[in-house]
Amino acid sequence: MNISCDDRSRWRRLLSPGVFAKMDAMTIRIEIAPDTEAKLSAQAAARGVTLPDYLRQILEQQANPASGAQLSPAAKAALWRESTKDLPDTRPLPDNAIGRESIYDTRL
Repeated sequence: MNISCDDRSRWRRLLSPGVFAKMDAMTIRIEIAPDTEAKLSAQAAARGVTLPDYLRQILEQQANPASGAQLSPAAKAALWRESTKDLPDTRPLPDNAIGRESIYDTRL
C-alpha cells in the first residue's frame, strides 16, 4: 500500500501505533539516465545485492553519518578508497605552482 506523506498523518491517528509501524516505509521514485542505472547495477552486483537494496544501503548511510565514527581507521580508509576509485586520475601540482612567489604579488 502506498500512502502519501499527507495521508500518513491521517492514518497515524486512525491506526494503533503497532499497525502503522508495519506501513511506515516511504517509496521514492527517481528517474536516472540508463548509463547511471547500469553503473549502479554493476556496483550492486559486485556487492552481491539487488539494486534497490544497494540504493537503500546508500541512503541509510547518508542519513546516519555518525555510524562511520564506529569504524576502525583501516575500515574508514577502505571505504574512502572504494568511494574514490572511479574519480579521474589527477596529478599533483608542481612545487612552483604553489610556492610563495606564485601566490603573492612580487611587488611590495
